[in-house]
Amino acid sequence: MTASPLRRILIGFGAFGAIALIALSAYFLYLNQLSTETFEGRRWSVPAQVYAAPVELYSGAELSLAGMIEELTRLGYSANANLPAPGTYARRGHVLDVYLRAFEFPETVRTSQRIRLAFDNQGIIGVEDGSGRPIPLIRLDPLNIGNFFPSHGEDRLVLTPERVPDLLTGALIAVEDANFDRHFGFDPIGIARAAWVNLSSGEIRQGGSTLTQQLVKSYYLTNRQTFERKLQEVAMAMILEFKFDKTELLNAYVNEIYLGQDGVRAVHGFGLGAQFYFNRPLSELETHELATLVAIIRGPVSYT
Repeated sequence: MTASPLRRILIGFGAFGAIALIALSAYFLYLNQLSTETFEGRRWSVPAQVYAAPVELYSGAELSLAGMIEELTRLGYSANANLPAPGTYARRGHVLDVYLRAFEFPETVRTSQRIRLAFDNQGIIGVEDGSGRPIPLIRLDPLNIGNFFPSHGEDRLVLTPERVPDLLTGALIAVEDANFDRHFGFDPIGIARAAWVNLSSGEIRQGGSTLTQQLVKSYYLTNRQTFERKLQEVAMAMILEFKFDKTELLNAYVNEIYLGQDGVRAVHGFGLGAQFYFNRPLSELETHELATLVAIIRGPVSYT
């Protein structure tokens, strides 16, 4: 018996639906594998770091007081009479007090410490520790002259969560994604709010992307604005949110976000951003400097 036209239509729709479901499932599995492998690879990749030879400080070294201050300035040390933290120095006549940063040398780990250097016209005539005991030899932390991310040839300073200031992560969430702790990759309320603001103003003033969506765009996607790419972005953001916790995602964002261009070198992550814009480690930045870095996210091209 020949199937009725309605039955043939229903069978056709059923077959089409089954094929579409299989294709959608295969595409989702592909996105799942791509998202997971790339995220895991970048999360654990550690850049090779290249340093200049460290300056050695000892009694008799032919390094002038002016030359020492110039060296400290190159390393991002700042003058502060109180020496409140590592990365500061204070000059008193021919004496220079320096609060050295901690540094991991190949043969030993040096903790942060205060030293005192005395100078005459020929160079250094005395080196003491914070208690006034003579130091035969000590080295400055060497100048970082480059980092190479081996998995994809990019330059950045990878920071672990404990090295990221709480003030920075709090500002990122407040400015970029207020519902970060509550959403599952995308934020319908944020999207609706951004759409209303943009329609009301007649121009693009807000974006509706979550921090996870921004991370997806930076990791996997181009800036091409299409409906298909937006759906892919949302799907991949949801996959990352399902597989990794918020701390891991936020730390990946801190290390990945694009913050400008230094010639042919892209400045990615707040670690390298702090060095590029302020010549100091992220941990030494003040509140207004951290706020500046967060503001740069919206228009990094304008700052470089």
